[in-house]
Amino acid sequence: MDSAFSADSERFPDGVMASCMYAMDPPVGLWFVNDSGEAFRPAWPASPCGLQNTPIEALADLTEVSRSSHATGYDDRYTTMCQSSPYVGGFENTTPEDVAAAVEREQSSDGPVPPSLVTPIDDVDKLQLCTVPASTVESPPDAGISVAGSLTTLSRAQSASVIRSLVDAPFAPACNQSSTRVASTELRRPDGSGRSLVSFELDGCRRAAGFGYYRTIPADVMATLTYIR
Repeated sequence: MDSAFSADSERFPDGVMASCMYAMDPPVGLWFVNDSGEAFRPAWPASPCGLQNTPIEALADLTEVSRSSHATGYDDRYTTMCQSSPYVGGFENTTPEDVAAAVEREQSSDGPVPPSLVTPIDDVDKLQLCTVPASTVESPPDAGISVAGSLTTLSRAQSASVIRSLVDAPFAPACNQSSTRVASTELRRPDGSGRSLVSFELDGCRRAAGFGYYRTIPADVMATLTYIR
């Protein structure tokens, strides 16, 4: 297990600021304890640069034998006001050439796939969906538009099913339609880690964004997203 966390830190020269591709809140409260009761706490990356999947994959192989909960007094994750769409920009029209290029990138393992530390899938916590008119998503930040959206929270079982289905969904075909409503959310684990931003077109081409290239929303996922409205 400790070898999965043994990785050199990525350092930058003094005075150099780096902005990497993913925003991320790392997992917290992880300790390694041996049979003698000796323990140490591994450090998670301090920045989302050069993230690796190995630590999360190693933890997923463990078997949980007990659990205890301790109140922290911090519980505002599902009380955020849903104003406009704080998570994502508008969906773009795509061409057959765009789709072909995305397929080629995936086959060459060079596609923009978020690392598992950033993107909870089977271990995702309840999704907090914010649904707004697509026109407010596509407006520039300085347009002065602030429209209250519809805020809904899915169960953990629904959330895990939705995200797993989308990860396994095929690339969306070329699209030149416009959606009228978009739902968006953050992917987080129960401990608050993760933070991938994803969004869904509830009509139009019915695509999902945030899983590499646009994905086609499966019928069962669309039924879940539209049923709760």
